[in-house]
Amino acid sequence: MKDILDLMADYNKNRKGDRTVLSACHVSNEEKVAILKYIKKKKMDVKVLMDHVTQEMTIVTPSEAREMIALGGYLEFAECSCIPWPGMQDWIVAFDYSFNLIKELIKEKKTGNLVLITDAGQPGNKPVPGWKMFIKTLLSQGVKEADIEIMAKDVPAKLIYG
Repeated sequence: MKDILDLMADYNKNRKGDRTVLSACHVSNEEKVAILKYIKKKKMDVKVLMDHVTQEMTIVTPSEAREMIALGGYLEFAECSCIPWPGMQDWIVAFDYSFNLIKELIKEKKTGNLVLITDAGQPGNKPVPGWKMFIKTLLSQGVKEADIEIMAKDVPAKLIYG
């Protein structure tokens, strides 16, 4: 992992402005925090995206979420991990937990390290309807349109373009 992080940090120094972002995906939360601490200790220019933070196998506690943000991590909330969809009868979806965590983090930490995605495209879960449902649900939960725009557009652009 250290070799990969060194390669990424070196790549992110390129003159063209191209960027790479580490997707922490389905590793343990302890591993994610260790990666963030290493990057911070070494003062590396590497952004880390914590995928599916409310999916059952990668769920974070509110304190883990705050720690990851404090260490510079970006937390990704996926529509299909927050809202049930037809192809996931065997999944556990923590609907209230997901949206309460989003609102709590916006209130405490703002939107600068939060990312919204669909993670759709699986059979029975189409990306465009899923995205619309996610946005409608966020709005109905009291999340402001301006905050949704930041999490859906600005933060992902910051990750890609620096």
